[in-house]
Amino acid sequence: MNRIAVIGCSGAGKTELSRRLGEKLGLPVIHLDHLGWQPGWQKVPHDELVRRQEAAFTREGRWIADGNWAGTMMLRLTAADTIVFLDLPMRTCLYRVLARRLRRPEVAPGCRERWLDREFPGFLRFIAMYRRVHRPRMLARLAALDGGQRVITLRSPREVEDFVSAL
Repeated sequence: MNRIAVIGCSGAGKTELSRRLGEKLGLPVIHLDHLGWQPGWQKVPHDELVRRQEAAFTREGRWIADGNWAGTMMLRLTAADTIVFLDLPMRTCLYRVLARRLRRPEVAPGCRERWLDREFPGFLRFIAMYRRVHRPRMLARLAALDGGQRVITLRSPREVEDFVSAL
């Protein structure tokens, strides 16, 4: 495992797993939110985001890609040798997102989680609809790969713990 993409629903634990894998395997973690957001929650223009991700993920090297960013996901998935798909239950993801909001971490430089912002209800709706709407798209992307990648699907916090412990 030299190039790992960690994907899944918001709140599934992508960042935490990426951090732990990075520590355990000695791999640098590249947080997609750091590539895609500018201070004050300003999105990086799509063309620039593609350039940043191509530079980070399509070259040879060792890395862990933390995050989804669906519009550029195939760049990472095709460059990865291992994909970890966190397919956790909706209730786990919702709980974790709410708990994260209370801690108010900085998602990217200059982009702190906010408890009450106008996008938050849509964010919760995204998580609530993930299994029905977004998960099938994720599975289709995985099915479209050429088979050169190892895909690991983890469906519970216990499976995540067992996976990390086994490394």
